[in-house]
Amino acid sequence: MQTQLAQSVGRGWRNVLPAGAPGCSQGTPYSFWVKEGDPTKLAVILAGGGACWTGENCALHGKPFYRPFAGLEQDPTEFGGVFDTANPENPLADSTIVYLPTANGDVFLGDSVTTYDVPAMGGQPAGKINILHKGYENAASALDWMFKTYRHPKTVVVMGWSAGALASPLYTHIVAQHYPDASVSHFADGGGATFFVKGKRLTAFGKPVGGRENIGRLLLNVIPQFRETVPGFRQETTFANGLPSIISYSGHTPLSLLMLEQDGAGIRNIYVQTNPEKLKRFIRQD
Repeated sequence: MQTQLAQSVGRGWRNVLPAGAPGCSQGTPYSFWVKEGDPTKLAVILAGGGACWTGENCALHGKPFYRPFAGLEQDPTEFGGVFDTANPENPLADSTIVYLPTANGDVFLGDSVTTYDVPAMGGQPAGKINILHKGYENAASALDWMFKTYRHPKTVVVMGWSAGALASPLYTHIVAQHYPDASVSHFADGGGATFFVKGKRLTAFGKPVGGRENIGRLLLNVIPQFRETVPGFRQETTFANGLPSIISYSGHTPLSLLMLEQDGAGIRNIYVQTNPEKLKRFIRQD
């Protein structure tokens, strides 16, 4: 099978179906996106999109925790941020961008085909679902295309968010090995823990929350919900990075660290850390 290119209707993005890619979670074709820029400046972006590991969260008729497909619907034209190459403040504005959607429920690391038992739910009877956890092979196929197409970059940036952030260190290593003469950088964001409150995933706010009254209402609304749903939920005050902070626990396990930055007149910024590795030092032994 030869690699196929399909021009997107978007402004400059094209869809690529890599040769040898095993496909998305249900066996549909896997594809990624490319926007041409300076061929000596590459940016590889691994998308977020969740994961699945049980029949309940893999089933398509339920509420899957992952993106099961990667096709033309993943066109990044309107994504903004680093995808907006018309923005002169974008550090990747003149780079060639290779964007890899996730579509296998395995954070780009899977290499198996798994059959899950699906319970009766959503008006559907119990059954089974086969998931192609082949995210690693799909990503490797995309990188193989990139390696053959752009042979001598001077700089390469490997980036990922959420599910893509978890796998991005591995792919940074692969890229650095293939391009030994290039300057390779790595950035990752949003790869920390996920919280569920009353059966719903707690997501980030679309806009910053400002003002003491708004922040106060937010905390008074969210914290009681954690008390109701998190086993052994409790909080302690401490200082972290020189800032007054609140640690939230489930039993002896720290869930989050909320840090308050003050400017003399009040609270200026609130920072929240949920990365389990960075919270290890707060684990209680008593």
